Parts: sequence; structure tokens; C-alpha cells
Amino acid sequence: MTLFIAEGNANITSYAVGYDGSDCWTPCGSGGSCSWCGQSGYCCSANPAKAHLNGDCESSHLEPLTDYWVESGNSGHICSVPGILSYILKQTSTIVRLL
Repeated sequence: MTLFIAEGNANITSYAVGYDGSDCWTPCGSGGSCSWCGQSGYCCSANPAKAHLNGDCESSHLEPLTDYWVESGNSGHICSVPGILSYILKQTSTIVRLL
């Protein structure tokens, strides 16, 4: 499975698709912040037709889901979780550039 990461900067958390792209709508009960998706996880859809169902999802949560939607065709609600880039930034206090 491809890991989709939306690159951020030192002030923005990057997010990645969680749970291998499994639908999170039922376990979370709605869109937005969801403990089922893990610590700091969100259940969001990148499909503009479902934007009204996203709760408190922000654009940074949708970026990796948009890439995932293009590759997989899955436009449902999917967990968006803090990505590895966020972990690296927090652990090293270094700006990392993905090539």
C-alpha cells in the first residue's frame, strides 16, 4: 500500500491515510475528530459532495485523502492521521524536505 503524506512545515502537522483506507464513517459515527482513527485522528472525505459531512476536518486532513482518492477511487470517509513527517519534525526539531 502506498503511504500518502501531505507535506507540511514546522508549524503544520502533515497527515497520512490511516487504517489502510478503511471506511471510518460507521465506527466514528460522523465526520471530524474521531478516537477510532487514533490519537489526533480525523474521519474525513476528500469528495467535495461530502464536505458538509466532514465536521471539523481541515484542509490539511484532506490533502492526503485527495491523493488517495485519485489513486484508489475511494471517496468515502477515511481516517486522516498525523504522518511520519510530523513525527520526524517533533523528534528532531528539524525541517525535513521530501524529494
